[in-house]
Amino acid sequence: MNRLRTSAAAVVLAASLAGCATPPATPSPASAGSTECPAKVTVEESSNGSSICLAVRGELTVQLAPQWANPETDNPGVLAHAPDSSATGVFIGLSTGQATVHTDRSACPSPKPGELSCHAREAFPLHVVVG
Repeated sequence: MNRLRTSAAAVVLAASLAGCATPPATPSPASAGSTECPAKVTVEESSNGSSICLAVRGELTVQLAPQWANPETDNPGVLAHAPDSSATGVFIGLSTGQATVHTDRSACPSPKPGELSCHAREAFPLHVVVG
């Protein structure tokens, strides 16, 4: 008989607690601690090797000295060259994901006549998170 009363009390207690339970709130992106990525970002040589965040449909401008080759992206489905742009270092965030913008330049000064030339290259990687 005690076992029946204990079971009945457990069922009543569980039922009363279930009525008080509320479903957990689904956090919005803003309340989840994430920050929105900016719609316009401009980087220079000082950003070499860094990571940035860019909004989907946002514009990234890479401003480097003329010695650098034209920057490219390794994931054109996420980050692509801006259409109809005369600036070679302008990209548009197309979809959520990650891409790396990369370019390089000679790491050596131009040789004087008769000197051997140096073939070392200096890299410029920029990690971009589009979201």
